[in-house]
Amino acid sequence: MRESPHIHFNGVNPLTGALLVPPMDARAAGDLALSAAGPAPTEEVASFRTGFGVDPNDLAQAGWGIVYPAPRSTAHRRRLVAIREALKPLVELRRAQASALRETRFRELWDDEGYRLGESKGRFLVQRGAAEAGAPVPDELPYYLLLIGPPTEIPFDFQYELDVAYAVGRLDLPSSDAYAAYAQRVVAAERGEIGRAPGAGFWGPATQGDLATQLSSRFLLPPLADALTGHPVARLVGDAGSKAALRRLMGPEGPALLMTASHGAYVPRAADPAKHEAWAGALVTGDWVGQGPVGPDALLTAEDIAADDDLAGLVSVHFACFGAGTPRHDGFGLYRGKRVQRGQRDGVPQLPPELAAQPFSAPLIRKMLGHPRGSLAAIGHVDVSFASAFLRPGEQASHAGQLEPYRSLLAALMAGERVGRAMDWMHEKAADLAHGLAGQIHQVNENLASLDDPLRHALADQWLKTLDARSYVVHGDPAVRLAHRDPARGPRESTPLTLVSPPPARDTPTDEIPTDVEFGFFDGGVGGKLKALGERVAGWLGQQLDDLGNLEVKTWSSPAEGLDPDAPRRLRAMTRIGLYGDAEVVVPERPDGTVDSELWQIHLETVKEAQAQRSEIVRLLLTFVPGARPDRSGKR
Repeated sequence: MRESPHIHFNGVNPLTGALLVPPMDARAAGDLALSAAGPAPTEEVASFRTGFGVDPNDLAQAGWGIVYPAPRSTAHRRRLVAIREALKPLVELRRAQASALRETRFRELWDDEGYRLGESKGRFLVQRGAAEAGAPVPDELPYYLLLIGPPTEIPFDFQYELDVAYAVGRLDLPSSDAYAAYAQRVVAAERGEIGRAPGAGFWGPATQGDLATQLSSRFLLPPLADALTGHPVARLVGDAGSKAALRRLMGPEGPALLMTASHGAYVPRAADPAKHEAWAGALVTGDWVGQGPVGPDALLTAEDIAADDDLAGLVSVHFACFGAGTPRHDGFGLYRGKRVQRGQRDGVPQLPPELAAQPFSAPLIRKMLGHPRGSLAAIGHVDVSFASAFLRPGEQASHAGQLEPYRSLLAALMAGERVGRAMDWMHEKAADLAHGLAGQIHQVNENLASLDDPLRHALADQWLKTLDARSYVVHGDPAVRLAHRDPARGPRESTPLTLVSPPPARDTPTDEIPTDVEFGFFDGGVGGKLKALGERVAGWLGQQLDDLGNLEVKTWSSPAEGLDPDAPRRLRAMTRIGLYGDAEVVVPERPDGTVDSELWQIHLETVKEAQAQRSEIVRLLLTFVPGARPDRSGKR
């Protein structure tokens, strides 16, 4: 009998290095889907965009609103008043934009109009004058809605449900000063005062012996990077997925858009109460060897975001367990004492029945957005994530259809769409999967379909993907866009990253490595000479690639006419780019301290030509390396 495929979850307990959820038999997951999902839903599930004729990227048409929690005490009201005051610059900007055509398209849901704990999505909408379902009508309630506060005051579940039809974001920051810094940063980005290099960065490790990260580093990140044709792309994937590499991508020289794929951390509260929250959703980097505890050197936590860091203008997407937040209970029903007869041999989840005493947003994302020079928005996952979100169970190959929501999300952001609008493709995936899941459960409940293994596999696949897609949320104002640096202002500190890393090598289990093959061609005689020649050629190629690793461009100026080599000259600009994207830049200044834009533009053109020449030479050299020459499909 054919072995049932397994579902591989992301997530690691850094104190032990153990996977949070061992690989699960798809048959067991199918049974769990039936028990956890219950009867087929009767309420229609659908995903809506704005109504016909409404441009979702024009706030004057789509509208913008802010939703505070209704105050529950005098102290709570004081805190909300301080937050409201801190957010004034952002709110006044959005008010002017959203009410340009009609004042009703801006709403501030405050005090008695704020969200009341326990309200359903339908009741919330009706009580604020909107229809309980269907496409948003901006004159009733704006399409873009920013929720203020932690999930203990406005729950994640409410955000999921509201997100089906509306473009929703959350701002959950540690202090009123952090809210003020965020508001000022969004206003500065809208005015073109801050920005980052155009393009996207992709980061993710491929840890030895860890199938989850090997799958994401081969079948998630590279195809998505390949799909962004016409845009600069930096790839730090596989062996290049270190903590230092991620920090470079997040720094001021990094691109405006960043996508990461890795394990997210989770520490049980009983094991270490402090790290339980501080490390929740921290990104496990390629510095972890794949066995044993994960130390701070192999984790990117909120503590790693230093006071002098500069993330200004960054929009990031994180494929990681608990990357956006930790719910009180998991949405999959995996850890509430439910044991399925099939699949117990796969192990018991390493998570407690209650994930947290109270739900909370990911500390790393809160720090990124609340920093004085922090991010504009971050998209992440609440709860666990898994490889089957982008692969079919039992298969290890990319499918365009599986990746389409992610591709569309990234492409929409690169095209200048607002973050909340770009999330529509994720929500449509969740709605579509929910319809299919409801139909399959109905067939089983009505005995219209036999619950065989193929149907179990299909149930598991759709159930997990439905919950996975709905659990992606936006932290930050959903109306922000990518902020690109104004070329007229010159570079901030360095040039954009240009590194393109090859896909990671397949991690072959030792029992698959053949031991009975004789390589007699290289045993002495002619073979030995060819081997020696091959080694010399390989050494030469390695030296050439090393020499090409560091690119240095200098621009000089001289008062002399013509090209007299002996004439006095002065170094005016310099750019040095290392193999891993680290860069040093000397910017030309005029006597009054301003940047010499004309000279800098000449220098930049020279740098671009040098980069193109280096790329072409590297591509040519790689044609001499066995297995490195790309085939027609673009794979290596």
